[in-house]
Amino acid sequence: MRRLALLLSIGLLCGSAMQGKAQQKGSAVRLGSAVKISEAVLRDKIKGGWAGQTIGVTFGGPYEFKYNGTFIQDYQPLFYSEGYIRKTMLETPGLYDDLYMDLTFVDVFERLGLDAPVDSFASAFAHAGYKLWHANQAARYNILNGMKAPASGNWINSPHADDIDYQIEADYAGLMSPGMPNAASAISDKIGHIMNYGDGWYGGVYFGAMYSLAFVSSDVPWIVGEALKSIPEGSGYRRCISDVIRWHKQYPSDWHSTWFELQKKWSSDRTCPEGVFLPFDIDATINSAYVVMALLYGNGDFGRTLDIAARAGQDADCNPSSAGGILGTVLGYDKLPEFWKKGLAGGEDIDFKYTTISLNKVYEIGYRHALANIKRNGGHAGSGSVTIQTQEPKPVRLEQSFPGLYPVKKEEVALSADHTVSFEFEGTGFILNGAPRAKNNKSPEYVFQTEVWLDGKKIESPSLPTDFTTRRLEVTWKYPLQKGKHSVTVKVLNPDERYEIRGLAYIVLSDAPVKNSFVSAVPADTAGYRVSTYVYKKELRLDLYSPKTAGVKKMLPVIVLFHGGSWVSGDRSQLNPQCKYFAQQGIAAITADYRLLGKDTGIVDAKSVVRWVKGHARELGIDTGRIILGGASAGGHLATMALLDRGRNDPGDDLSISVSARALVLFNPAYSLADDPTVEPYRLAGGLVPPVVFFYGSKDKWKPAGDSLQVQLKKAGGVCEGWVAEGEVHGFFNKEPWNSATCVHAQNFLARMGLMKPAASREEMMTAYVGG
Repeated sequence: MRRLALLLSIGLLCGSAMQGKAQQKGSAVRLGSAVKISEAVLRDKIKGGWAGQTIGVTFGGPYEFKYNGTFIQDYQPLFYSEGYIRKTMLETPGLYDDLYMDLTFVDVFERLGLDAPVDSFASAFAHAGYKLWHANQAARYNILNGMKAPASGNWINSPHADDIDYQIEADYAGLMSPGMPNAASAISDKIGHIMNYGDGWYGGVYFGAMYSLAFVSSDVPWIVGEALKSIPEGSGYRRCISDVIRWHKQYPSDWHSTWFELQKKWSSDRTCPEGVFLPFDIDATINSAYVVMALLYGNGDFGRTLDIAARAGQDADCNPSSAGGILGTVLGYDKLPEFWKKGLAGGEDIDFKYTTISLNKVYEIGYRHALANIKRNGGHAGSGSVTIQTQEPKPVRLEQSFPGLYPVKKEEVALSADHTVSFEFEGTGFILNGAPRAKNNKSPEYVFQTEVWLDGKKIESPSLPTDFTTRRLEVTWKYPLQKGKHSVTVKVLNPDERYEIRGLAYIVLSDAPVKNSFVSAVPADTAGYRVSTYVYKKELRLDLYSPKTAGVKKMLPVIVLFHGGSWVSGDRSQLNPQCKYFAQQGIAAITADYRLLGKDTGIVDAKSVVRWVKGHARELGIDTGRIILGGASAGGHLATMALLDRGRNDPGDDLSISVSARALVLFNPAYSLADDPTVEPYRLAGGLVPPVVFFYGSKDKWKPAGDSLQVQLKKAGGVCEGWVAEGEVHGFFNKEPWNSATCVHAQNFLARMGLMKPAASREEMMTAYVGG
């Protein structure tokens, strides 16, 4: 992640040297069981993991962020040579930021033990002498200015929360958790939130899990797929990696095709201020995807894996470092190809800059930490062998950074004669970039003192150091805001003619992407839909609304809606208008009957509907990975409980089919704090609820109970939005203008979740919108 050019004089990488396959793929271990390996194998794999990532970062160093939005062509030779790592460690030690951040955390564990508090890790890297960028530097500034973790890495406090940083530093967590991905995730929960959140944190969780599973299997596709279970289904990160796995199956011999698919779908960096509207993309998700692509297409060949990871572009040193470390753990040090190990010659005894730890030292330290963590998690060691109580990966909690925020404008601005920066914008947030610098490099370091005023109110007084290691990456930012017109003024309180703030430019954020005006004349295909009716259980029916779209048939997202009626009345036709709307906007929609016998049977039938739809997905044209649940009043309650209830099932259902969904759309859902707790969501919700949008009238008697659930979901870290129709009562959404307004807002909410396109023509979201 350095921003410095790297000057190299090294030998040409010979094609034959890139060979060297992994050992024969091992059968996948049954996770949850005890696995015994020799102490020698454990040492060898830990050594291979540390050596592999060091080789990878050195190999990719010359290409870091020089190929953005493109890949390195196959005809271009890449370089590596004997003694290369020693040369680089001595001449350009800043290349190893991937490793000296890892080693900072390793050192804290070594000094303070496995229970070292989070503040000790935060303080260690915040006060270290090395330079940092992006999420790491944002967190460093926050910590040095009194903010503690996890707030230091939260997206509210860092525009870089989704950047790659913790992903490239999480190697230690997996290497000290052999076969124990959940133990690695627990470590990452504590340390990774110092600098990242959401997708940025998931990168470290996922890579830690892959390292962990690399100790117990040499089957790379199994490692990639099994480790992904550590990431919650509702996250964009998991969807992206799942796409890579799917595209690898579709194009098994051509990584370039998968790369192009990634560019089309996942290459927009909409959060990092450095990457907005530019080819530069340091987002964790796309760079993780390149690593997974390299692991899958590398097929256990160490050289080919590094080659693909570097050629994919963007963070082309961190990505081969991660791929090399994971595959190095699979292979073990002894089975790393000799060509690549020759690059280590003379370098393994050199301490990484800013540390007192060399590779040879961390090989031993890492082994001790792994043994301690194995014992803590139910394993033991003795007589030359180690028994590991392996773990089935469990998903960490669902987090989303920057929900519903999209960059829509970027414009330069300048300090005025009175040492202020002022601008106006219309949207839901802003970020002001700028870099304090001395005009003459002989001037001592300086700290600008500032005040930030938003809409006439002072919101903060940040210090802006010129010192590179203590700098604030952005001058100021604020989001999310109520959508509308806003004014910003930044006042420099202690101007000095020897210093300036360069590169001032502000980014405007809003609640939807900018519509491409050059294609706006092309009408959306919203004209028609067709309806098919099916019997899903006994006399119970459901109606499928499918869009009439031309071209190749594809598996569509689907929203499954349950009608209201106090659990004892009503019918599925109540939600026909909503189903028509969603079908016209390009996704499938289903409205279903359920037995009108109260909450218990309603929950059973709602779960049966979801299982039936998943079980008949192919004939219905439904993508089971993009199911949305929703409903009105009692139906909103049933949609919620279908996901959360574990005790009520129809014995005639195929219970192997999980009841899961990617999002919830709830029209004045009816919950009761006074009812039997087993049929209400409050004690069950936690982090299990996917992203959800609630629609209520301000005078709805059910709103207080719904508000209570929203509070609980937000405390659990869930993505949760509320939309209120001022002055309206229960059932308001059945009449205009509320029917259209709620459907349009629901569509834009689902678009932010990646489940459908944004509304083709935005209707006014009504002045009563409260927001999430």
